[in-house]
Amino acid sequence: MHFRFKQNKKTLSFNTRGMDNAILNLPESVNESGDGAGISNADCNDFETFVKTTLARMEMKIDKTVSDQRDFKEHLAQIEANIQNFEHSLQYSTEAVDELRTNQTASEKRIDTLEKTVQALTSQLNETNVENIRIQRYSRGFNLRFGGIKERPGENCITVLTDLLSSKLGFDDASAMIENAHRVAPASRRPKDGPPRHIIAKFLRRPERLRVILKARKALQNTGIFVTEVLCPQDLKRKREVSDVMKQAYLQGKKPRFVNGNLYIDGKLYKPEQHSGPTLSRD
Repeated sequence: MHFRFKQNKKTLSFNTRGMDNAILNLPESVNESGDGAGISNADCNDFETFVKTTLARMEMKIDKTVSDQRDFKEHLAQIEANIQNFEHSLQYSTEAVDELRTNQTASEKRIDTLEKTVQALTSQLNETNVENIRIQRYSRGFNLRFGGIKERPGENCITVLTDLLSSKLGFDDASAMIENAHRVAPASRRPKDGPPRHIIAKFLRRPERLRVILKARKALQNTGIFVTEVLCPQDLKRKREVSDVMKQAYLQGKKPRFVNGNLYIDGKLYKPEQHSGPTLSRD
Protein backbone atom coordinates (compact mmCIF):
# COMPACT_ATOMS: atom_id res chain seq x y z
CA MET A 1 0.00 0.00 0.00
CA HIS A 2 1.12 3.58 -0.61
CA PHE A 3 0.04 6.71 1.26
CA ARG A 4 0.37 10.29 0.08
CA PHE A 5 0.40 13.13 2.63
CA LYS A 6 0.88 16.89 2.38
CA GLN A 7 3.20 18.33 5.00
CA ASN A 8 4.81 21.76 4.92
CA LYS A 9 3.57 22.27 1.36
CA LYS A 10 5.42 19.10 0.27
CA THR A 11 3.78 15.99 -1.00
CA LEU A 12 5.39 12.86 0.53
CA SER A 13 4.83 9.41 -0.82
CA PHE A 14 5.89 6.36 1.14
CA ASN A 15 5.42 2.61 1.18
CA THR A 16 3.60 1.14 4.10
CA ARG A 17 5.66 -2.06 4.14
CA GLY A 18 7.24 -0.83 7.35
CA MET A 19 3.84 -0.43 8.93
CA ASP A 20 2.64 -4.01 8.42
CA ASN A 21 3.08 -4.88 12.06
CA ALA A 22 1.03 -1.86 13.11
CA ILE A 23 -1.81 -2.76 10.74
CA LEU A 24 -1.73 -6.38 11.88
CA ASN A 25 -2.21 -5.16 15.45
CA LEU A 26 -5.49 -3.38 14.56
CA PRO A 27 -8.69 -4.92 15.93
CA GLU A 28 -9.99 -8.00 14.12
CA SER A 29 -13.17 -6.24 13.04
CA VAL A 30 -11.13 -3.72 11.04
CA ASN A 31 -9.02 -6.36 9.33
CA GLU A 32 -12.05 -8.41 8.40
CA SER A 33 -14.70 -5.85 7.43
CA GLY A 34 -12.55 -2.83 6.64
CA ASP A 35 -15.26 -0.37 7.74
CA GLY A 36 -13.44 0.74 10.92
CA ALA A 37 -16.41 0.06 13.11
CA GLY A 38 -14.21 -1.43 15.83
CA ILE A 39 -11.40 1.26 15.78
CA SER A 40 -11.12 3.37 18.88
CA ASN A 41 -9.82 6.95 19.08
CA ALA A 42 -6.74 5.76 20.94
CA ASP A 43 -5.85 3.38 18.13
CA CYS A 44 -6.22 6.16 15.58
CA ASN A 45 -4.02 8.46 17.63
CA ASP A 46 -1.33 5.78 17.90
CA PHE A 47 -1.40 5.17 14.15
CA GLU A 48 -1.22 8.90 13.40
CA THR A 49 1.72 9.28 15.76
CA PHE A 50 3.47 6.33 14.14
CA VAL A 51 2.95 7.76 10.65
CA LYS A 52 4.19 11.20 11.67
CA THR A 53 7.24 9.72 13.36
CA THR A 54 8.02 7.54 10.37
CA LEU A 55 7.59 10.47 7.99
CA ALA A 56 9.86 12.64 10.14
CA ARG A 57 12.58 9.98 10.15
CA MET A 58 12.22 9.54 6.40
CA GLU A 59 12.43 13.28 5.88
CA MET A 60 15.60 13.40 8.01
CA LYS A 61 17.11 10.58 5.95
CA ILE A 62 16.13 12.35 2.73
CA ASP A 63 17.67 15.61 3.98
CA LYS A 64 20.85 13.73 4.95
CA THR A 65 20.90 12.03 1.55
CA VAL A 66 20.47 15.39 -0.18
CA SER A 67 23.23 16.86 2.01
CA ASP A 68 25.52 13.90 1.30
CA GLN A 69 24.77 14.24 -2.40
CA ARG A 70 25.59 17.94 -2.27
CA ASP A 71 28.86 17.21 -0.42
CA PHE A 72 29.67 14.51 -2.94
CA LYS A 73 29.08 16.90 -5.81
CA GLU A 74 31.32 19.49 -4.15
CA HIS A 75 34.00 16.86 -3.54
CA LEU A 76 33.65 15.68 -7.13
CA ALA A 77 33.95 19.26 -8.37
CA GLN A 78 37.11 19.67 -6.25
CA ILE A 79 38.53 16.47 -7.73
CA GLU A 80 37.75 17.69 -11.25
CA ALA A 81 39.41 21.02 -10.43
CA ASN A 82 42.46 19.18 -9.09
CA ILE A 83 42.56 17.07 -12.23
CA GLN A 84 42.46 20.19 -14.36
CA ASN A 85 45.23 21.77 -12.31
CA PHE A 86 47.25 18.58 -12.65
CA GLU A 87 46.67 18.56 -16.41
CA HIS A 88 47.81 22.19 -16.59
CA SER A 89 50.87 21.38 -14.49
CA LEU A 90 51.57 18.33 -16.63
CA GLN A 91 51.26 20.43 -19.78
CA TYR A 92 53.60 23.03 -18.30
CA SER A 93 56.05 20.32 -17.28
CA THR A 94 55.90 18.82 -20.75
CA GLU A 95 56.56 22.20 -22.30
CA ALA A 96 59.44 22.76 -19.86
CA VAL A 97 60.90 19.34 -20.69
CA ASP A 98 60.56 20.06 -24.41
CA GLU A 99 62.31 23.39 -23.88
CA LEU A 100 65.09 21.68 -21.93
CA ARG A 101 65.49 19.11 -24.68
CA THR A 102 65.65 21.87 -27.25
CA ASN A 103 68.24 23.72 -25.17
CA GLN A 104 70.17 20.48 -24.67
CA THR A 105 70.19 19.83 -28.39
CA ALA A 106 71.40 23.37 -29.03
CA SER A 107 74.05 22.99 -26.31
CA GLU A 108 75.21 19.69 -27.80
CA LYS A 109 75.52 21.34 -31.20
CA ARG A 110 77.54 24.19 -29.66
CA ILE A 111 79.71 21.68 -27.81
CA ASP A 112 80.29 19.76 -31.05
CA THR A 113 81.22 23.01 -32.74
CA LEU A 114 83.56 23.92 -29.89
CA GLU A 115 85.14 20.45 -29.94
CA LYS A 116 85.74 20.73 -33.66
CA THR A 117 87.20 24.20 -33.12
CA VAL A 118 89.43 22.91 -30.33
CA GLN A 119 90.55 20.00 -32.50
CA ALA A 120 91.32 22.38 -35.35
CA LEU A 121 93.20 24.75 -33.04
CA THR A 122 95.06 21.84 -31.45
CA SER A 123 96.06 20.60 -34.88
CA GLN A 124 97.21 24.09 -35.85
CA LEU A 125 99.09 24.41 -32.56
CA ASN A 126 100.81 21.08 -33.13
CA GLU A 127 101.74 22.14 -36.64
CA THR A 128 102.99 25.46 -35.28
CA ASN A 129 105.04 23.66 -32.63
CA VAL A 130 106.52 21.35 -35.23
CA GLU A 131 107.36 24.30 -37.44
CA ASN A 132 108.79 26.21 -34.47
CA ILE A 133 111.01 23.26 -33.57
CA ARG A 134 112.12 22.97 -37.19
CA ILE A 135 113.05 26.67 -37.28
CA GLN A 136 114.89 26.41 -33.96
CA ARG A 137 116.80 23.37 -35.16
CA TYR A 138 117.77 25.15 -38.35
CA SER A 139 118.85 28.30 -36.52
CA ARG A 140 120.78 26.41 -33.83
CA GLY A 141 122.30 24.23 -36.51
CA PHE A 142 124.90 26.99 -36.98
CA ASN A 143 125.73 27.16 -33.27
CA LEU A 144 128.13 25.33 -30.95
CA ARG A 145 128.52 25.43 -27.18
CA PHE A 146 132.07 25.63 -25.76
CA GLY A 147 132.57 24.77 -22.09
CA GLY A 148 135.56 24.79 -19.77
CA ILE A 149 137.22 27.92 -21.23
CA LYS A 150 138.53 30.21 -18.47
CA GLU A 151 137.03 33.66 -18.22
CA ARG A 152 139.18 36.80 -18.38
CA PRO A 153 138.15 40.37 -17.62
CA GLY A 154 137.36 42.36 -20.76
CA GLU A 155 137.69 39.31 -23.02
CA ASN A 156 136.41 39.14 -26.61
CA CYS A 157 134.66 35.79 -27.05
CA ILE A 158 135.26 35.70 -30.81
CA THR A 159 138.99 36.22 -30.25
CA VAL A 160 139.04 33.57 -27.49
CA LEU A 161 137.43 30.98 -29.80
CA THR A 162 139.57 31.96 -32.78
CA ASP A 163 142.70 31.32 -30.70
CA LEU A 164 141.26 27.97 -29.55
CA LEU A 165 140.38 26.83 -33.07
CA SER A 166 143.81 27.81 -34.34
CA SER A 167 145.96 26.48 -31.51
CA LYS A 168 144.06 23.37 -30.43
CA LEU A 169 142.16 22.27 -33.54
CA GLY A 170 144.56 23.47 -36.25
CA PHE A 171 142.26 25.70 -38.29
CA ASP A 172 144.18 28.29 -40.36
CA ASP A 173 141.10 30.33 -41.30
CA ALA A 174 139.55 30.42 -37.83
CA SER A 175 139.05 34.18 -37.91
CA ALA A 176 136.68 33.79 -40.89
CA MET A 177 134.65 30.95 -39.39
CA ILE A 178 132.77 32.60 -36.52
CA GLU A 179 130.03 35.20 -37.01
CA ASN A 180 129.29 35.91 -33.35
CA ALA A 181 130.04 34.57 -29.84
CA HIS A 182 129.04 35.35 -26.25
CA ARG A 183 129.01 33.94 -22.77
CA VAL A 184 125.69 32.57 -21.49
CA ALA A 185 123.98 34.43 -18.63
CA PRO A 186 125.27 37.63 -17.00
CA ALA A 187 128.61 37.47 -15.15
CA SER A 188 126.85 38.56 -11.95
CA ARG A 189 124.94 35.27 -11.84
CA ARG A 190 128.11 33.18 -11.87
CA PRO A 191 129.22 31.95 -8.42
CA LYS A 192 132.71 33.10 -7.40
CA ASP A 193 134.07 29.58 -7.21
CA GLY A 194 131.82 28.19 -9.92
CA PRO A 195 132.88 26.85 -13.33
CA PRO A 196 133.35 29.30 -16.20
CA ARG A 197 130.27 30.19 -18.17
CA HIS A 198 129.80 28.50 -21.51
CA ILE A 199 130.39 30.32 -24.79
CA ILE A 200 127.78 30.10 -27.55
CA ALA A 201 129.32 30.59 -31.00
CA LYS A 202 127.48 31.06 -34.29
CA PHE A 203 129.38 29.83 -37.34
CA LEU A 204 129.00 31.26 -40.80
CA ARG A 205 128.79 27.86 -42.49
CA ARG A 206 127.44 24.50 -41.35
CA PRO A 207 130.26 22.38 -42.85
CA GLU A 208 132.86 24.29 -40.80
CA ARG A 209 130.78 23.80 -37.67
CA LEU A 210 130.71 20.04 -38.35
CA ARG A 211 134.49 19.98 -38.87
CA VAL A 212 134.96 21.60 -35.45
CA ILE A 213 132.79 18.93 -33.80
CA LEU A 214 134.72 16.08 -35.43
CA LYS A 215 138.17 17.50 -34.57
CA ALA A 216 137.25 18.49 -31.02
CA ARG A 217 136.43 14.89 -30.02
CA LYS A 218 140.11 13.96 -30.13
CA ALA A 219 141.96 17.26 -29.96
CA LEU A 220 140.29 18.46 -26.75
CA GLN A 221 140.52 15.23 -24.77
CA ASN A 222 141.96 15.69 -21.27
CA THR A 223 141.95 19.49 -21.66
CA GLY A 224 138.82 20.19 -19.64
CA ILE A 225 137.33 21.91 -22.68
CA PHE A 226 134.36 20.39 -24.50
CA VAL A 227 132.21 21.21 -27.51
CA THR A 228 128.53 20.29 -27.88
CA GLU A 229 125.65 21.15 -30.12
CA VAL A 230 123.15 23.79 -29.06
CA LEU A 231 119.80 22.00 -28.90
CA CYS A 232 116.32 23.45 -28.67
CA PRO A 233 114.50 22.77 -25.36
CA GLN A 234 112.47 19.87 -26.77
CA ASP A 235 115.53 18.09 -28.17
CA LEU A 236 117.53 18.78 -25.01
CA LYS A 237 114.81 17.17 -22.89
CA ARG A 238 114.70 14.15 -25.17
CA LYS A 239 118.50 13.78 -25.15
CA ARG A 240 118.51 13.78 -21.35
CA GLU A 241 115.89 11.03 -21.40
CA VAL A 242 118.12 8.75 -23.52
CA SER A 243 121.46 9.79 -22.02
CA ASP A 244 121.84 6.47 -20.17
CA VAL A 245 121.19 4.57 -23.38
CA MET A 246 123.84 6.62 -25.18
CA LYS A 247 126.40 5.98 -22.41
CA GLN A 248 125.70 2.25 -22.49
CA ALA A 249 126.09 2.23 -26.25
CA TYR A 250 129.48 3.97 -25.97
CA LEU A 251 130.64 1.40 -23.41
CA GLN A 252 129.63 -1.40 -25.77
CA GLY A 253 131.63 0.10 -28.62
CA LYS A 254 128.66 1.28 -30.60
CA LYS A 255 128.19 4.66 -32.25
CA PRO A 256 125.23 6.60 -30.84
CA ARG A 257 124.15 9.82 -32.55
CA PHE A 258 121.44 12.21 -31.47
CA VAL A 259 119.97 14.05 -34.46
CA ASN A 260 116.82 16.21 -34.59
CA GLY A 261 115.31 14.72 -31.44
CA ASN A 262 116.05 11.10 -32.39
CA LEU A 263 118.72 8.71 -31.16
CA TYR A 264 120.49 6.53 -33.70
CA ILE A 265 122.74 3.66 -32.64
CA ASP A 266 124.99 2.30 -35.38
CA GLY A 267 122.76 4.09 -37.86
CA LYS A 268 119.53 2.49 -36.59
CA LEU A 269 116.75 4.50 -34.99
CA TYR A 270 116.40 3.74 -31.28
CA LYS A 271 112.83 2.99 -30.18
CA PRO A 272 112.24 2.74 -26.40
CA GLU A 273 109.42 0.20 -26.76
CA GLN A 274 111.85 -2.24 -28.38
CA HIS A 275 114.09 -2.24 -25.29
CA SER A 276 113.23 -3.21 -21.74
CA GLY A 277 115.95 -0.96 -20.29
CA PRO A 278 118.97 1.16 -21.09
CA THR A 279 121.20 -1.86 -21.63
CA LEU A 280 121.64 -2.64 -25.31
CA SER A 281 122.80 -5.94 -26.71
CA ARG A 282 125.20 -6.28 -29.59
CA ASP A 283 123.76 -7.34 -32.94
